[in-house]
Amino acid sequence: MRSYWKRLIPRSEPAPTQAFGYFKVIKPLYAVIIVMSVIEIPGLDLIVAHVVPWEPARWIGLAVGVAGLVWMLWSAAALARNPHVIGADGIRIRRGAKLDIFVPWDDVERVSRRARALQGTKSVQEEDGILQIGVASQTTIDIRLVRPQRLPLPEHPTGLVSEVHIYADDPDGFQRKAEQLCRKKSTPRSDVPASPTR
Repeated sequence: MRSYWKRLIPRSEPAPTQAFGYFKVIKPLYAVIIVMSVIEIPGLDLIVAHVVPWEPARWIGLAVGVAGLVWMLWSAAALARNPHVIGADGIRIRRGAKLDIFVPWDDVERVSRRARALQGTKSVQEEDGILQIGVASQTTIDIRLVRPQRLPLPEHPTGLVSEVHIYADDPDGFQRKAEQLCRKKSTPRSDVPASPTR
C-alpha cells in the first residue's frame, strides 16, 4: 500500500521523456460521482438519524460513505498522477497505481493510432495475443511488438502477446513522439567508426 501512495506524488521525468495522460476522458464522470458522494453523505446521515433509532447505524452509514468518497478520490488521483511515459529507452504503459509495464524500443516494431472499442466491462483484457488496456471501454493507440512476449500485470504475467492497445488523451502527440524516438533509436550512430575493409 505504501508504494501505491508514493505513485500518487507528482514526479518529474528527465528529458526527453514526455507524459501522456488518459484521465481526461473519464474526469467528468469522476467529478459527478465525487460531488454526489459529498452531497449524499450528510443527506443520508440526516435520514438515518430520524428514521433509525439505533445510534450505531448512523456511524456505520457515515463510515461507509466517507470510505467510498476516499476511495473515489484515491482512484482519481492514481489515474491522473500515473500517465503513460515515452522516453529515450522505451514506452512506459500505466493505468492507475498498480499497472506499470515498460516496453523498450528494441521490442517495438511500430506505434500507430487507431480507435477501438473494448468488449465487456473489464479495462484490462487479453485475447488472441493482444493485450488491451482501455479507459472508458476504448483504446486509441496500437503498439506492435517485434516478437510475442509475456508482459507483467499486477495479478499475473500475460500470455504471449504481439500487440498492446492502450488509451491516450492525445493519440496524435503520442504517435508523433513514439515515432520520433523509435526512429532515433533505430538510426545508426555516425560517430561509430566503419569497419576497415580488406
